[in-house]
Amino acid sequence: MRELSGSDLFDWNTLEIWLEIGGKNLTERAYERVRYILENHKPMPLPDGAAEAMRSIIEDYEDELRIKK
Repeated sequence: MRELSGSDLFDWNTLEIWLEIGGKNLTERAYERVRYILENHKPMPLPDGAAEAMRSIIEDYEDELRIKK
């Protein structure tokens, strides 16, 4: 059940084992996870033309805002 439903941020060990392995609390483990993700995550590149499409949407919306003023 723990393997299926638990996050590895939570420590399910007994207090004695927890203290032996360093006893990091949830906040410390969460910060470590965030640092790991920020250092190691490799986002997928945008598909060809995506940046231009987003720029066009933004420009169209900005034009719409100017017309409403």
